[in-house]
Amino acid sequence: MLGNIGHIAIIVAFVGILISCISYSLSLKPSISNQEGWMMLGRCSFITQFGSITLVLILLFIAIFNHDYQYYYAWRHSSNDLPFYYVISSFWEGQEGSFLVWIFWNALIGFIVLRKAGKWEPWLFIIIGVIQLILISMILGVYLSDTFNIGISPFQLLKDVSSNPIFKIDPGFIPKDGNGLNPLLQNIWMVIHPPIIFLSFAVSLIPFAYCISGLFKKDISWIKPAQIWMLVSLAILSVGIMMGAYWAYETLNFGGYWNWDPVENAILIPWIVMVASTHGIILYQKRGKGLLLTIGLIVSSYFLIIYSTFLTRSGILGDSSVHSFTDLGLSGQLLILMGAVIAIIVVTLVYSWKYVKSLRETSSENVWEFLMIIGISILLLSAFQILLPTSIPVFNKIIEGLGFNSNAAPPTDPVGFYSKFQIWFAVGFCFLAFLAQVVYWKRIRGFSAYEKVFSVPLFLTLLTGGALLLKVGYTDWKYIVMIFVSLLGAFVSIQIIYGFVKQNLKVSGGAFSHAGFMIMLLGIVLSAGYSKIISQNISITSPESSLPIHTVQENALLTRNKPIPLEDYQITFSNKYLQSIEGELISSAGLRNTNHEDFKILKSGDTIEINKENTYYDLKIRDADNLYHVLPRMQNNPEMGYIASPSILSFWDKDIYIHVTNFPDPEKQEWQKTELLQLVPSQSLEKFGLSIKLLSSELSAIAEDQSELLITSHFQIDDQGYQYNLDPMYGISNGRVQLYPSLSEELGVKVLVESIDPNSGAVQFRLIYSQRDWITVKAIEMPFISLLWIGTFIMVFGIGISIVAKVKVPVLRVTRGLGVEDSGEKWKSGMVYQIINKKIK
Repeated sequence: MLGNIGHIAIIVAFVGILISCISYSLSLKPSISNQEGWMMLGRCSFITQFGSITLVLILLFIAIFNHDYQYYYAWRHSSNDLPFYYVISSFWEGQEGSFLVWIFWNALIGFIVLRKAGKWEPWLFIIIGVIQLILISMILGVYLSDTFNIGISPFQLLKDVSSNPIFKIDPGFIPKDGNGLNPLLQNIWMVIHPPIIFLSFAVSLIPFAYCISGLFKKDISWIKPAQIWMLVSLAILSVGIMMGAYWAYETLNFGGYWNWDPVENAILIPWIVMVASTHGIILYQKRGKGLLLTIGLIVSSYFLIIYSTFLTRSGILGDSSVHSFTDLGLSGQLLILMGAVIAIIVVTLVYSWKYVKSLRETSSENVWEFLMIIGISILLLSAFQILLPTSIPVFNKIIEGLGFNSNAAPPTDPVGFYSKFQIWFAVGFCFLAFLAQVVYWKRIRGFSAYEKVFSVPLFLTLLTGGALLLKVGYTDWKYIVMIFVSLLGAFVSIQIIYGFVKQNLKVSGGAFSHAGFMIMLLGIVLSAGYSKIISQNISITSPESSLPIHTVQENALLTRNKPIPLEDYQITFSNKYLQSIEGELISSAGLRNTNHEDFKILKSGDTIEINKENTYYDLKIRDADNLYHVLPRMQNNPEMGYIASPSILSFWDKDIYIHVTNFPDPEKQEWQKTELLQLVPSQSLEKFGLSIKLLSSELSAIAEDQSELLITSHFQIDDQGYQYNLDPMYGISNGRVQLYPSLSEELGVKVLVESIDPNSGAVQFRLIYSQRDWITVKAIEMPFISLLWIGTFIMVFGIGISIVAKVKVPVLRVTRGLGVEDSGEKWKSGMVYQIINKKIK
């Protein structure tokens, strides 16, 4: 019943948005009577679609939350042992769920826009409706034949998808447990990162729709609402990208937060173009210049979002990205979506070409305008340099489709390839950004001389930059340039903010955003350019001074309870834990949580349900003053094998990023026995550097007829101050001897008692020994990485200030003649002017 209702709701949503598009289109035709009635029908149909999509969202979540494994999506992406927050993550792990989230955000944002769309309503909702119609078709799940279907329904039954013969024997069979969530997605950031990204996708549709509508209507007043929604989209996408970067930093083990993976690149490209679009809108609002450029940037940013979706979800990046989705048969509809966006842009340009040509402006010699244009150009070059190599798999498919062979391949070293270009784009943009701010605010705020603007920031830059270089050392000169330029840009922005504190902080959003961006770039160059592996050992210096030091081993070998030095730290592998379903860590000593609080001692008869996949390694890291614990994790996933996740130790000036790289395979562990040894209570002996002492032996259990008995011997093994208690047992059952060895994983030793003298208490035993419990770890020091997260927060905060200012500042629509007669200035007809402090600007 739930699935049937859900599938019907999807069809209702599809029909509703189709009727909405048609109704709004008819409401624009002068020849059609009752235009208001058609508009009302379009509005009601859109709201119906919104309600239906909301119902679909709720029903699918109910199926997943209730572990209703008759539905393929619930079975494929969830399991019984998932905590509630990971059940939420499983909602958008697959294609159908993630498209549903995008569709829901589109519907919700459209509903919000609907309330204040005004004269733009029919134009906006035709464009929104077309995009929404194609997106809903992705989850429509209508099968026209055995080989052709429109979309994939999230309510498919497992028996209709699976080839398991059990469904032929028992069509009503429902599994008791699901397949589970990808272990890499079992992270709190994956609970919120994907919906944030899709929310930004939905919001970015609104400025695109306003821009297209304005061209059709030949009305320029779309700029203000488009700017507000563009800023909102930029802020949300910035947060979403950084959440994804922090997830990678905290979960993956490539040693950082950005690996220039094609899927990462695909979302970065539209973000860069959005930044350019925002500056293009500012240029037009402040100077009336660059309108055509701004239009091109806005439509390009939305097209690139659709293109990035195609790259990540069509399966075309399957061979070049670990993040890419496999093709589930939706690539054709993704192409249709991309084609629809291109068609909307082309049709709009053809329809309004004369109007577009009339928008051309003459060139300007204004310095600020020139700096803005150059800055936007640098952003576009940056985006293009990422776009071209990322699109190589697409180019290969096109060339192969034409019958030719292509040998082009993505960069083999993406980090080195992209970084060597992007750092100079960043340097150029930072330099132009702070220079443009100085030029603009000098004129607006009446700074008497450039020296006053530059003197304090320049002094602070030299002081701070010098201190940073003393701290992290001198390396590549391009990093040094980046450090000083980003510092100068940050300090100039901070000085501008300080100037607003006493006057009008509401217009300081741009300065905050620029300061945050500069600090973010500073964090990137310091953490990535100056990171170093502190677990490296056996470094060999070549006699040739021009050759770099060759590191034979970048991983440190740790045996249990044997401290070793790593740079300024001492690290010890102290314990190993399993994990309960509730998340507590389990060792032979009892339970504790991941915050290293007190143990809960287990009693006989206690039952603990184990998460079989996770093993945590307790590492003690000691510096000159303090002792710290980190818990890197190793997951043994049935589908993906062993997956290492790092643990991070954060300080104010750096992070220590550490993960397990190797560990002993218990199935391949070989054991050997010693000769027969003997001890009496309280006596000890030395073996393998261990001091072995027999404490006592005691009768643990005895049957009433004395046919069965069990004797436990208590041994204490001292390993250079670390003591371990082993309790092997010697049993007799119906005249047969049964031996139960006791194991110390830390020492790689078992004690096996073979005989006990009841008179003297002497115990004869053997040591069964193997290699000690060990792991290898890789530890990386990442200086000042906190600046990356702080800078992102400040940047988004600044965008938020700008949004509030744009929403609250009143505007005056100036018609021809009004400005000329009232102020003597040459006002442009159709422009939007802000009223600031009772003065028209």
